[in-house]
Amino acid sequence: AEGLAPRELGHSSHTSRMAAADDKKQPNSRGWVSYLDMQPTPQQQLQLQQLHVRIMQQATLQGLPIPPPPTLADLAAEETTQAPEPTTQEGGAASAATTHGVLVHGTRRIWPGSMDVFKADFDAWNTSSAATGLHAAFAFPDPAEPDLLHIVFWSSGDLLEAGPLASAAYTATADDPDTLNTYGSGQVKSVGTGVQLNENVALAGFIRAGHPDPDAAPGSSGGGLPMIGVFRRGIKPGRLDELASSFQVVCDIWHSAVPGILAASVSRDPEDENFVHDIRVFADKASYAAHVDKSNAELTKAMEVWFDNYDTSIPHEGALYAEDTNDPSMRTSSIKDRPVKVAFNQFHYGLGGMVGTVAAVPAAEETVTPQEVGGVGM
Repeated sequence: AEGLAPRELGHSSHTSRMAAADDKKQPNSRGWVSYLDMQPTPQQQLQLQQLHVRIMQQATLQGLPIPPPPTLADLAAEETTQAPEPTTQEGGAASAATTHGVLVHGTRRIWPGSMDVFKADFDAWNTSSAATGLHAAFAFPDPAEPDLLHIVFWSSGDLLEAGPLASAAYTATADDPDTLNTYGSGQVKSVGTGVQLNENVALAGFIRAGHPDPDAAPGSSGGGLPMIGVFRRGIKPGRLDELASSFQVVCDIWHSAVPGILAASVSRDPEDENFVHDIRVFADKASYAAHVDKSNAELTKAMEVWFDNYDTSIPHEGALYAEDTNDPSMRTSSIKDRPVKVAFNQFHYGLGGMVGTVAAVPAAEETVTPQEVGGVGM
């Protein structure tokens, strides 16, 4: 395969939210009722709980006193603020050069024999209010090092917590941290102690705001489990700009022709300018097959120009997560019918000690949450 200024919360901002809502608490000429006299609905209770979690996390991180629980007035003030804008290279919010939400990928180390502890902590976190809005949240033990876990979080917006913040299973410390990489416009609000968070800005490509309409075009059948690929790949020296510009041409075609490609982006490696991070998310296997249409002369030419910027003598690293990774096409070039050098791990959902959940890509008029397909996990 070719590979697959956030607003800070805390005590001070909590105070400002209270002040911002003061005027709204005063009854007006129409006899408007104060928030203090209203009882929260079940949905508002959940939103208040989520807001309180964010406030406490940021207060703790900043060494500030824990503020009191938020009120409906705070919630109203929170809702009037604008969500973070999607990261856009160029074009509009729905263009092929815009990233929405956030995808997090990395590894976490655990103590030998502590997998059951980690699983219990992860499962508890995955059903908490801190894990809302997730398309995927899972971990796989490394095939060669079972105490090294490959982690994925994929959120439609911000991610409140990158998994359980504190687990007795973790071995990382502030002096010897684990590393998580983020891709997209969403923010990761909290990672806990012992995690280095690298934010990777897209040079080209997109992450769609939502799942596609399966009837819109071929390659988006819906109802399947997504294929998620995160890769580190070598490029020819000095070709970063050419890679980015040529890849955007490919992404423009993919975005309009294959709605089942949910994400395709490239970012510069934070340590070596001759390496990039490639992100691919396909709605299902049909979408993966549709991303290379050799009957499309424009796409074929654009992919050849783009692919020429890679140094194919260097095996690309990373991980591929899918319902089935046995397809030989996943280990051959999408441009030329020949094997490519790969050194990435391949993980099958529901096998290999998987912990967590991944949401099926909905068919038309269908909504599926990660918790509803929890049987995929273990």
